[in-house]
Amino acid sequence: MTLRRASAALLLLAALSGCTGGDDDGPAAPGVMTPSAPVTVDGNGVTVTVEPGPNSVLTAVVQVTTDEPTRPRLVATADGHRVVVPARGRPARDHTMALVGLRAETTYDLRLRGDRALAGLDGELAFSTGSLPADLPRVETQVDGDPRPGVTLFNATPSDLSVEHPGNLIGVDEEGEVVWYHQDEQLISDARQLPGGDLLYNFGNIGAREVDVLGEVVHDWTTSTRVRAGQQDRFGHETYAADAIVIDTPRLQHEVAFPLPNGNFLALSQEVRTYRGFEDPGCPPGPFEDPTVRPQRGDVVIEYTPDGEVVHQLSLLDAIDPRHQPGSQQCNLKTDAIATGDQVFVDWSHGNSATLFEAENAVLVSARNLSSVMALRWEADEHGPAGEVLWQLGPGLDFELTEGEWFYRQHAPEVQPDGTILLYDNGSQRPVDTDDKAEAPAPYSRAVAYELDRSGPRSTWTARQVWEHRIDTPAGPVYADFLGDADSIGGGHVLITHGAVIDEAVNRNTALIVEVDRATDEILLSIRVPSDGDLGWQTYRAEHLDSWYPRVADQPLAGDPPLP
Repeated sequence: MTLRRASAALLLLAALSGCTGGDDDGPAAPGVMTPSAPVTVDGNGVTVTVEPGPNSVLTAVVQVTTDEPTRPRLVATADGHRVVVPARGRPARDHTMALVGLRAETTYDLRLRGDRALAGLDGELAFSTGSLPADLPRVETQVDGDPRPGVTLFNATPSDLSVEHPGNLIGVDEEGEVVWYHQDEQLISDARQLPGGDLLYNFGNIGAREVDVLGEVVHDWTTSTRVRAGQQDRFGHETYAADAIVIDTPRLQHEVAFPLPNGNFLALSQEVRTYRGFEDPGCPPGPFEDPTVRPQRGDVVIEYTPDGEVVHQLSLLDAIDPRHQPGSQQCNLKTDAIATGDQVFVDWSHGNSATLFEAENAVLVSARNLSSVMALRWEADEHGPAGEVLWQLGPGLDFELTEGEWFYRQHAPEVQPDGTILLYDNGSQRPVDTDDKAEAPAPYSRAVAYELDRSGPRSTWTARQVWEHRIDTPAGPVYADFLGDADSIGGGHVLITHGAVIDEAVNRNTALIVEVDRATDEILLSIRVPSDGDLGWQTYRAEHLDSWYPRVADQPLAGDPPLP
């Protein structure tokens, strides 16, 4: 086992010195900068129009019209910063190019390539970006090494959802500069880049939305329960577009998935069932007259088409009897006004990821409240029925841990090319050796990887911890009771999201995202979203994007390594 711990007092739980990428200094004098006004330039056989993007001061739209068919490429440069919009599609006389990845309050020289007529406009095209919006979360960054080139994309959710833009996506480049953002009327949680470059994100923890890099809505999915509740939430915010595709399921929660090879999507929904015969969990007096009769909310993995038809689903309550595996939250009672009305239930499984492995006919599900990463048979086959539990990884389950420590109430497992499983261990309710809270060690969260051995009979299966990354500070270890992510992003780097770290000074959530070198444990890039007065901020996950302009051929849809 390789044990890695970072001393990161330089970056956490205090304002960072020498930060870049935020709006700490306020708007540039004498006032807030606005993007360049639209401009049209004519050349020899070419006309180019440059105008601000429709939804962000960091984007522009470049229209290119030529007498002869061309495939233009656009290069934007300013003070050593360079953004390239590659040529796409077939030669044509009209092209619309989305220029994204720019920095705030910066003037860029624009140069077109691909035809002599385009080069003739050198020195005549420019675009100035504006100041970041005042209600965009403040971002503090620090670069201490060589982060992987590209963009770290993450969501930022406020503690008060009544604000005008509770949904925020922010992109930070490898130099720690904010180069992209998107704001919406509902909270944004999981967000992914689709093969063609659009972004898909969970919208309001009930639907899904696809936007292009300019922030324009491409597709919108909502649920039948949300439609029955109405298009506006209690704050007057829109919860789905008028032309949204309606999926007949209670909720799309937490997860959005990379498209399956057949073009469909994987998501997590939910259901509530009432069970009799529980052992009394000894909860404080509550709404259940008989504590042995308990409604349980369980996750349902669904596959739906782009048109919103649910074509396959698996229920965790079919796979596991909650009376035999009650989890850690039997005393944590909840309601869901949209999906289940006033019914009180136990949040039994609380799934936060689902990944399909078609070659193995299995779906990998993270059930946080069970501290279980489980593999279920996806479809019935000669080996057994759909939904059968193939294995569960976690404390007290199918594997004996031979080295390291177990995870508790985890997020976001992903299978690595070497067959190990990387995940974010929140460490909530991690067992300690004392009942004295004053003597108990401080809780901690971490990224951790496990190697599984299923070579023998089930009773002999083992797991061992092969890597972990924690951050220790003078104030104690970094601990995020909920939310989090750990992603391998290439080059031996791991992107770790500590999604909800309490700032003790103001008792509000902050988010900390770090890119680390797995071999040396060096923190290469840190991104912090601090609290803002009474407003706390938290991050569900972060993703690394190599480019805003991926080529579809570079992103195979069936690229997962084999399930261990």
